[in-house]
Amino acid sequence: MTIETIRGYIEDIDNEISILKTVVESNVQRNDIFAPMVVFYNRKNNHQVRDLVVVPKYYDDFSDRMRSVAEAMQLYSATRASAVIVAMVNQIIADDNRCHALTVFACNDDNAYMMQYPMTPQPDGSVEWHENLIEIVSVDNYDYDETGRELVSMLYMFVHMPNALFATSELLSYLTYNNAAISDMNNSYSYYDMSLDNAEVQ
Repeated sequence: MTIETIRGYIEDIDNEISILKTVVESNVQRNDIFAPMVVFYNRKNNHQVRDLVVVPKYYDDFSDRMRSVAEAMQLYSATRASAVIVAMVNQIIADDNRCHALTVFACNDDNAYMMQYPMTPQPDGSVEWHENLIEIVSVDNYDYDETGRELVSMLYMFVHMPNALFATSELLSYLTYNNAAISDMNNSYSYYDMSLDNAEVQ
């Protein structure tokens, strides 16, 4: 499977992946942690437009990190989003070797895909991307471990939630109170450097 499939519902996915790679490289260079990012899209004038970016507060504990992502995902139904990507850095086995990867889930009401971009941080602060090991799969056709299954199930639940549990303003207020970085794409913020361990918008 290629990224062409995902372009069908997130037209600018190539640029989004390029931006996320830049964020990873920037964080590695500064020895910062890549906090999970949640990017919401809405369809405007027949195009998917990036509408809202949320970087939940980073937690060392993986369960707490997933809880913070789940809190952000409630914005999917509240904002009536048409698509979402969730990006994180994790460890995987690629070509029989353990390495880091930028893992991106792209979801809408009808589709869900996982893209993994294996990488190796270098001693000089650069990142080597293993382009030959990139994997793009439908989430229905992947053998997840228990943690992966829980994450996919969570994304499915929030993308298919018929009614929002809270208003958008309530969710944004709650997330901000809990130190999430939020960029409304109607303002001038860029989200290149939002994924920092202290979750500050640059």
